[in-house]
Amino acid sequence: MHYHLDADIGGKGANLRSETEPGGNETILRDSLARDRTNLANERTLLAYVRTGLALGLTGVSLWHFLDGTFTSVLGGIAAGAGFLLVVFGGMRFEGMRKRILSEANPES
Repeated sequence: MHYHLDADIGGKGANLRSETEPGGNETILRDSLARDRTNLANERTLLAYVRTGLALGLTGVSLWHFLDGTFTSVLGGIAAGAGFLLVVFGGMRFEGMRKRILSEANPES
């Protein structure tokens, strides 16, 4: 990929533009980098959901397994179920956001 610099007479700064982009569109490098940052942020958010869901689920399993009593067993089951649901919700949110990012990157498709 080749880049060229567009001079900006108005004082707002110069833009790097790609000369070759699939579909013949000229994309500003800044926009491409912003899209990459958004994808990375979406992945970090998914990992946070997974990490939190696993911690909640393991806490629930630990309560259920190691402590005796009806209350702790019920609380452990609720926590384990909530952890699982949190991981599922995070995956659904990730996939929805990924599709939205891709649709905004390619508005013609």
